[in-house]
Amino acid sequence: MSRYIFTLIAISLTFFPIPVASYTHYRDAESCDLVGDGDIYGKGIRYSLYIQCFTLILAPLGASTQDVHALRIGLNAVATAVIFNFLKDIPRKGFLFLEFWIIVAMLQFILWVCNWISFMFVLKPVMRDTRLEVLDPTSLLLSVFFFIVPRKGADKEEFWGTLSQSVGYRQGCEAKMNFYGNSDLYHKNWVAFLKAMCILSIPLIVSAIMNFLWIYFMHLLGFFDEFEQNPEDEPKSAPCTPCAVQKFLVGCICSKLDTPNWPYTTPPRIISGHKVSRMAKWCAAFGFVACVSSVIWTENTIDANNIDLSAATITSSGQLIPLIVTAFTSVPTLWSVFRRFVRWCIHILNGFRRSKNTLTDESTGGIDLGLVEPVNESAGSIIAETSMVDAGDIV
Repeated sequence: MSRYIFTLIAISLTFFPIPVASYTHYRDAESCDLVGDGDIYGKGIRYSLYIQCFTLILAPLGASTQDVHALRIGLNAVATAVIFNFLKDIPRKGFLFLEFWIIVAMLQFILWVCNWISFMFVLKPVMRDTRLEVLDPTSLLLSVFFFIVPRKGADKEEFWGTLSQSVGYRQGCEAKMNFYGNSDLYHKNWVAFLKAMCILSIPLIVSAIMNFLWIYFMHLLGFFDEFEQNPEDEPKSAPCTPCAVQKFLVGCICSKLDTPNWPYTTPPRIISGHKVSRMAKWCAAFGFVACVSSVIWTENTIDANNIDLSAATITSSGQLIPLIVTAFTSVPTLWSVFRRFVRWCIHILNGFRRSKNTLTDESTGGIDLGLVEPVNESAGSIIAETSMVDAGDIV
């Protein structure tokens, strides 16, 4: 239980002392050209989040539980660093409103899949197992991220009114948001959407904290001891089960689904029509849409505002560290998926060949047709010798 809490603390302490090299601001006093914050949405950070989210969707096709756990830690680490760097930009009076929406665009997978689906799963009556999981630290942190947004979102100069900070917006300059099409960043619909998300984050945080406190105190009283599983029963290198995939995709608030604990061996098991994998398929499809939307929304918003990120080169430490984390977490998972997919293809080809040979044997009655021709040739030679007729004339 406390392992996840210490993980969040360790991630926070690791990234918090790192100084923020830049923040989103206008280039000079008279220009509307924006200089971006490479520590929040630089190329290395964006590509790292994209790759890890897409790898997470492919993980059910063959990754082990150990690979998935490493991938989860890496994704949480990068997302936590982005949020802490954003919070450190507050006293610098950067263009916080634009930074906020870019972060929302980049982290759509965690926001939509982990947060909101996990909240719906808490209310789902099919959760029959009493063994519950603890909260996902990044999901809870992102909920708080929405919760701290003030209610005065319509006022450009008081977006962070409760913190007595300016939004950093310059009158007369264009600020755009791209959600499959450019629109004004301060359009009333976007402001209403922001307020709605702030309101939705309140019950999510309250329910998450109440669940966390209940699970924590029940764990201290030893209530879950009888449900603890022997670590030797399921080694870390064992293949993922659909149950583990579902819990991973929807966050850690939900309990086990009504799913048998059979090992996942081939890709068709998760994409088949089996009823126990329907929820995992739905979550994976939802996550894929969130990933594609994240890429389109983020990249087009940066292009629409002509944000200059030339100072944050791909070889800088702020961009290189997330890519290294991604390499150590995503590459093993993708390699496992590729190997299992190749084995599955070989298995399908072997099955097709065996089926073809079986059909051939059934059509010939088990007789090898290759033996028929030599018998006819030898019989023709014998007849030709006795009757003095050319063997080629015998039909």
